[in-house]
Amino acid sequence: MYIYDKYDRLLIQERIFQYIDQYKRYKEKEIDKNIFRSIRLKNGIYKQKNLYMIRIAIPYGLLSSKQIKILYKISKKYDKGYGHFTTRQNIQFNWIKLNKTIKILKYLSSCNMHCIQTSGNCIRNITSDEYSGIRKNEIVDCRIFAEIIRQWSTFHPEFSNLPRKFKIAISNNKNDKAVILIHDIGLKIIKKNSKLGFRIFVGGGLGRIPILAKLICNFLPYKYILSYLDIILRIYNNYSIRNNIYKSRIKILVKNIGIKKFSNLIKKEWKKNINKKLIIINKEYKKIFKYFNKKTKINIKINNIIHKNKKNNLFNLWINKNVIYKHKNKNYCIVNLPLKSYNLPTGNITSKQLFLLYILSKKYNKSEIRVTHEQNLLFTYVKIKNLYNIWKKINIFKLFSLNNNLLTDNICCPGDNFCSLANTSSIFLNRLIYKNFNNNIVQNKINKIKINISGCINSCAHHHIANIGILGLKKKNKEFYQISLGGNYGTFTKFGNILGPSFSKKNIILVINKILQLFLKKKKKYNYFKKYINSININYIKKNIY
Repeated sequence: MYIYDKYDRLLIQERIFQYIDQYKRYKEKEIDKNIFRSIRLKNGIYKQKNLYMIRIAIPYGLLSSKQIKILYKISKKYDKGYGHFTTRQNIQFNWIKLNKTIKILKYLSSCNMHCIQTSGNCIRNITSDEYSGIRKNEIVDCRIFAEIIRQWSTFHPEFSNLPRKFKIAISNNKNDKAVILIHDIGLKIIKKNSKLGFRIFVGGGLGRIPILAKLICNFLPYKYILSYLDIILRIYNNYSIRNNIYKSRIKILVKNIGIKKFSNLIKKEWKKNINKKLIIINKEYKKIFKYFNKKTKINIKINNIIHKNKKNNLFNLWINKNVIYKHKNKNYCIVNLPLKSYNLPTGNITSKQLFLLYILSKKYNKSEIRVTHEQNLLFTYVKIKNLYNIWKKINIFKLFSLNNNLLTDNICCPGDNFCSLANTSSIFLNRLIYKNFNNNIVQNKINKIKINISGCINSCAHHHIANIGILGLKKKNKEFYQISLGGNYGTFTKFGNILGPSFSKKNIILVINKILQLFLKKKKKYNYFKKYINSININYIKKNIY
């Protein structure tokens, strides 16, 4: 993984010194609380319903063992023994006291971590496909360009006060795990005539006006990517509305003026004002490439390990559900570590589990771990002979699950248990689904399905693109849930259709069950819920629900 150089470390230290001085002046009432609000948000510190939340950047979802150990210490010492992994490959701690934030930032800096640009109207954490660097037949590792873009965008003087937050995602595979079409800019790595480059999409986003990003450039040689991003952001900065937060995202600008006019603005700017200083030279590309190029030696066949443990049924079930052998290096396999258990909300992890991951990743996974967009974790360099030892440990610490891609493997935001913006408790519904459907026979019968639960219209759980998307609403101070059906992400990203009027907190689980029962009646024909819901007329569901 990328190792911070002296410039990276200097940037982090300078930001901490600034914050220490600003916090001191705030406590001495030299800084107004509204001004300090802006300051703390720039350091990833949010005021929530209970205490403060601190959001820590995990660039392209990659953590080292040392960083995991620091996260363990923060969760144990400054939180209530928990952390929460998000859909944007970050981690949040939800029970933080403001007077402890300086110590936390210092802790983070000791292992090359920070909260810079995890909030505010700036370029946020660059996300990428969590399988980058380990997929068979991938063009190139996404993380190389994610790191180059991270370095360019951090504290960018022109783009630190954009009209609204700005999100960039990179994918290198047709099975688009990074979901690039729901981002402000989506980058797909491709090759054309043996030349490496990008297909570029712009103007995507969720929220109250969900829009899929539009194609703006069919092929751009990779060395020009920073120059092209620079132009897009300058046009957005100059032309976008600033006096209405609901109309300030780039998706609204592209929608209002049209993709053709937006494209012409870029072409015009490109011809007269390309920034040659931003061209990626081969030397720089190779330098970053080396950080992500792992060498391996050993070779053990999977049949041996299965044979040795053929009497252990539970282990073999775990192998089938959570171990992937399609690794670009045949000496290794990938282990999925779901954060979707009966005892914790989606994405949550305990301090004990974090410490276990520190030990296991150091011993069995080349001292790293990855965060997925679906709020799970991955070990990506596991020797097959070590699978049984890993399974035994995670089983003891309740990181064992057989629900990968099933009903209880749902995505969920913290909701109004923590977030001051939320209308409903996403965690309540997440736990209710687990309670009612935590049966392997039932879940396997339903088979693969994606359920995403957002507590408000900000759509942090990406409910628009789920097979069953659930949005929390407030009506006369009571909780309701709106259902959308038929969303999809990956190869063919699409938004679901709203079923109809929302359902009360009391009835929502009955409605979900009824929708699933309707599917099971026709499962032989369609096999997967995704295929079923996109093949039938939604009025058929409505007639049986309302």
